[in-house]
Amino acid sequence: MALNDERQAEERRGLIRWLRPEFQRQPRAAQAALDIEIEETVTPTAARRPWPQSLPERVRAIRTVLAEQLQPLDVHSLARIFTRARRQDVQDIAETLVSLNQARRVEGRYTI
Repeated sequence: MALNDERQAEERRGLIRWLRPEFQRQPRAAQAALDIEIEETVTPTAARRPWPQSLPERVRAIRTVLAEQLQPLDVHSLARIFTRARRQDVQDIAETLVSLNQARRVEGRYTI
């Protein structure tokens, strides 16, 4: 039971251990300081991305952004990365990715 609790705590911090080491993610530089509280990500206006027109492109864009981020993002922060993205559309796509096991929801935030 103690090992299970330890693994769950590691997974909440973003450390996932796979059965085969070659499938493990390499630790990110930001994970060295896992004890710090997750901060909101603020995207400068100049770095914002255009909101794709088609649904498949939107899904791909959101999945790409989640994969690039070092920490989980809430819907508001995720929507701010794109110009003209509606929060409800972003949330629907993020929830779809979660239901397809292509993303995870951790305390109201999304990550890959």
